[in-house]
Amino acid sequence: MDILRRVLNRGVFGQSLLALAFNVGGVLSGRLAVIFTPIFMAYPWILAIFPLVLTVRGDISGVLSGKVGTMLHTGEIRPQLRGNTRSFHSLLSSIFVLTFVDTIGVGLLSFVFNLVLQQTSSENLIYFIVIPTLTCVLSMVIAIPITLFVASKAFKSGLDPDILVYPIMSTTNDMLISVIYVSIVSLMLRGVVYVVFMEALIVIIALASTVLFIRHIREGLFIRTLKEGLLLVLLSSVFGTINGLALKSVRRDVEKHPSILIVYPALMNTLGNIGSIIGSTETTKLALGYIKSFGQVLKDTVRGLLSVEAAAFLIHVLFGVATLAVGHVTDVAVDPFFIIKLSLFSNALSFLVISVFALTIATQTFKRGLDPDNFVIPLTTSVADTVSTLSLMTALTLLGTH
Repeated sequence: MDILRRVLNRGVFGQSLLALAFNVGGVLSGRLAVIFTPIFMAYPWILAIFPLVLTVRGDISGVLSGKVGTMLHTGEIRPQLRGNTRSFHSLLSSIFVLTFVDTIGVGLLSFVFNLVLQQTSSENLIYFIVIPTLTCVLSMVIAIPITLFVASKAFKSGLDPDILVYPIMSTTNDMLISVIYVSIVSLMLRGVVYVVFMEALIVIIALASTVLFIRHIREGLFIRTLKEGLLLVLLSSVFGTINGLALKSVRRDVEKHPSILIVYPALMNTLGNIGSIIGSTETTKLALGYIKSFGQVLKDTVRGLLSVEAAAFLIHVLFGVATLAVGHVTDVAVDPFFIIKLSLFSNALSFLVISVFALTIATQTFKRGLDPDNFVIPLTTSVADTVSTLSLMTALTLLGTH
């Protein structure tokens, strides 16, 4: 026990365990995905849009979570919803405009990509514009107060929002955006009246974004977040495409084991959240001037890395139990020991990769005069999806099932 106390940071370990525990909800999300996917097979464009919606929303949520955590530590914003600073309002305005612009842009890119591959037709263009935009903007409007509430409560309680906020919100956002997405799609498929109504909502959102842009155009935080955020989402869209190709290559083997499909989303979310914890805590240290170089980061954060990984180890064991419970309730055969072995193998193969990547992005963006909070979480979580899929493939091979 004395050795563990010297090796582990108990504060980081405890908070990481709490934050990563929310990923157990990903097991339920995975089972729901298996159930509802066939419903949308008649409309290929629905499945084409959904991954991009998740990518864009996750990226922007990452920017918001990272910025809030750092700005609370630096005193640029206060841990409260009302009567906050100018920087607070500038940040929220930039997130709103960024959400609108990015979803329009990514929707158009997705449409062109699917049109070239003959996965959609020109008459579906309106869906690629309206559905991502409304889904992301509505989920953002709901998620922002929740994000600020979690961050403020954590900060005032002496906890670290850099550790807690994004992992908690990533699971919350996944569930929230899934419900909103299905609701909007269902309404648009009902008839022209609903399509026209939603087109009107897009016009209102466009006007609101224009007003906010004009009001905050002279503010550095606002413009910087927009510039770096726009570039970031384009990069993440590339990773999203790679993720889809990687998943396609492993899907046939994974489908032989339904229990793997249940735990797969939880594995991806957890690895992304591990990277977000490591990267976000470092961006705050950089902002406060505690660290200057990548070598110093490695030296100063080894204890923190071990603490996060110790918490991740326990969570991956818990995935086996959660998968067994969900499988039992929904009539899916589950070998909990196989799932535990698979989860631990996958985590062991991917933890160091995502940790080094998160630390590298944090230090290199800071060194080049960029804002690390605009890059670390979004890029790390996007790369984590690919790394998680590849590590899952490797783990299946090592266990003799691939």
